[in-house]
Amino acid sequence: MKTVRIINAMAAAFFITSSAPAAYCADRIAAIYGKDSRAEVIHSHKTIQILADSTVALFLGSNLKFDGNSGQYFIEARTFEEEYNLPPDHRFARQPAASFCSGAYVGRNPEGKPIVFTAGHCVSQSGPGFTCGRDKVVFGYAVSRDGKAPAGFAREEVYGCRVLARRKDAGADYAVLELDRVPADHEPLAINRSGAVKTGTSVFVIGHPGRLPAKVTGDATVTLKEEATEERGFFSTNLDTFGGNSGSPVFNEKTLMIEGILVSGKDDYITNPLTGDNSEARYRHEDTGETATKISEISGYIEPTATEAYLIRRELEINEGLRQAPDLGLSSFRVAMPGVESVPAVSGQEEMPA
Repeated sequence: MKTVRIINAMAAAFFITSSAPAAYCADRIAAIYGKDSRAEVIHSHKTIQILADSTVALFLGSNLKFDGNSGQYFIEARTFEEEYNLPPDHRFARQPAASFCSGAYVGRNPEGKPIVFTAGHCVSQSGPGFTCGRDKVVFGYAVSRDGKAPAGFAREEVYGCRVLARRKDAGADYAVLELDRVPADHEPLAINRSGAVKTGTSVFVIGHPGRLPAKVTGDATVTLKEEATEERGFFSTNLDTFGGNSGSPVFNEKTLMIEGILVSGKDDYITNPLTGDNSEARYRHEDTGETATKISEISGYIEPTATEAYLIRRELEINEGLRQAPDLGLSSFRVAMPGVESVPAVSGQEEMPA
């Protein structure tokens, strides 16, 4: 019954437009293409908010402490400014840089166990990195309606896990994690099982750039031809993503289904030689550099859901002209970064106007 409710909510949300303006994973995830498109989930189209409710953050135990008196988990982390040596007027400077990687809840495996995915390089069996026996999968790491970053989480939003599958090689990069219980108030996201990802497809990502509370990033496309990736499980994009985004779901803007798992990219930051502060590296909007594992690589671990069936039917109706795909407003989120005029362009790249 809950799935029926979320399908109804998604259907209604397609006609709602937002009134608001617009230690990290080992592999570096690239930075800004053109101008910055990161936006708070709460400032986004209602549809994006619904999708974001089923994304997750991976937290190391060192950044998440349980308080027995309150029954709450509390964040212990430096600010974004402190973690990355950023100027104090930088976007999101005072928000916590607390999570380790990103991921998404996609339903159950053939044995009926609830599962999430992330990037394979985010997960380790022991030692550095995210370890299921020690660390936690968390829903709801996002800025609230009152504009505040979370200080912690209710116990119900924090999950243990075990590794069902993990791969990181030249063919694909992913991890499939079984949660210790079925999420009570989160519905599984839908995936594209076909493996067909075409150049020019509009995509967006929901995740945790720089270990921040959830951000949505759009105004991006698939930039590598499908035929170039036939024998590999990857595709490329020009999404504005960073370390911490590893494992983020990459959504098809038209179908709202997940096309891939964000796994790697170009350098995130450069240092201003005049101040010693860091700022995001900038590339041309038409460049490429962000790599995602095709979600079809793990489709065998994920049972079809009612939401997936609904979105497939919705896509057919759009293609037949029976329905119009809504404008999610993602291109309107692009903003100039503070102080970028004083930051040199990345070596070998054209300097971008603010």
